[in-house]
Amino acid sequence: MTRFAILLAAAAVVLPAQKAPARKPAPAAQSKPVPPAPPQVFAVETISVEGNKLYSSQAIAAVAGLTTGVPGEKEKFDAARDRLVSTGVFTTVGYRYGPAASGKGYALVFEVAELDQLLPYKFDRLGQDEAVIRAWLKAKIPLFGQNIPGNQPVIDSYRDAVQALLKEKGSAETVRAKVTSDGPSDLHVLFYPAGAPPVVAEVYFKGGKAIPEKALQRAIAPAAIGAEFRDDRFQEILALGLLPIYEAQGRLRAKFTKLETAPARGGVKGLAVTVTVDEGEVYTLGDVRVEGTQTFNKELARVSELSTGEVLNFDQVKQGREKLLRAMRRNGYMKAKGEIERSIDDKKKSVEVTYRVDPGPQFNFGKLFVKGLDLHGEHEIKKLWNLPAGKTFNAEYADYFLNRVREDGYFDDLGETKPEVTLDEGALLADVTLVFKAAPAKPGEKREPRRRKF
Repeated sequence: MTRFAILLAAAAVVLPAQKAPARKPAPAAQSKPVPPAPPQVFAVETISVEGNKLYSSQAIAAVAGLTTGVPGEKEKFDAARDRLVSTGVFTTVGYRYGPAASGKGYALVFEVAELDQLLPYKFDRLGQDEAVIRAWLKAKIPLFGQNIPGNQPVIDSYRDAVQALLKEKGSAETVRAKVTSDGPSDLHVLFYPAGAPPVVAEVYFKGGKAIPEKALQRAIAPAAIGAEFRDDRFQEILALGLLPIYEAQGRLRAKFTKLETAPARGGVKGLAVTVTVDEGEVYTLGDVRVEGTQTFNKELARVSELSTGEVLNFDQVKQGREKLLRAMRRNGYMKAKGEIERSIDDKKKSVEVTYRVDPGPQFNFGKLFVKGLDLHGEHEIKKLWNLPAGKTFNAEYADYFLNRVREDGYFDDLGETKPEVTLDEGALLADVTLVFKAAPAKPGEKREPRRRKF
């Protein structure tokens, strides 16, 4: 075969035998809409707290329920704020956020204002040691405190935690809580069982020798018998009623170490409380001094009955303070105040006593006024008055004067008399008003006019 033929044959292979039919152009593809990219969410990089004083920032952040690394979303911040509000320990809770220092996340700041009116809390008849209850509460309450707000959410959270402790200890007791007071300045929250509190019917003592049991029973009976029994309250009754008796014998470390209760004897309704007494050792009186003024040191030595080196009688120490203050008021110091400080040396078994006094300003006598007498009687009384205006005021002179008027019989029908002292603190003057009243008439008695004996 020639070269050409070969080329021709090759051409026949390459070229089609016939012309293919024309095709319609394919329709243009329609473009799909591209969804917008989701907004970029930054993570929380730092969490801090401002305005907190009672509770740590870590504890507050834990209650808020946020940690670093979580997405920084407003809904989560709002929920965290609401969790803090629900604790009841804040008056206000807010937050703010912005770029962290690194620029890669949020810096979240909670702004809180804590409740500052807090109450102590006590436990009554719950069958558990107080230290055990407080340790349990510290472990269970995120924002635990030794004092708590007296609002219902906080009280309820503590009550529920105490209830859980009793349940764990096998007690079916129902716990109640209330804000109460044992005195004008003793407002507190009390956690107690639901049943009615028992009443003290009898008190017994053991462990003591210095003071007979019957003497202790007589001293404590007015406050203790008939009172609702609570450990802490009964300890206060014992301290107020009996410690002064022990201190009068120099036993400054006396204490009541144990309280045992049982049904009262002889079918009496109530509790019999047995008190174990640790009388402590006897202390002697050491040095006695006055601080705050040097004027009345000699006066104290003259009016008091204190003897250093002898058994301390704290009743005499208290009487010494009152005598000292009376001496100061006789010298015009009408606002004088004094406190007793004692320094106990347990090794030497002695006590140093310091009267820390504040004399205040010194007053002079101003004017005398008389009520309840006619003009003649008033004139005569003023003639008898022997404290000149402008002289140092003696706080006891008015009582002394009225006693002399009564004893000397200036009025046959003299009834109640009393002095009224008015202090002018600007001018440092003391004015005195003597008030005279006639004795009340007996039924059917015809009263005669007062007869003056001047």
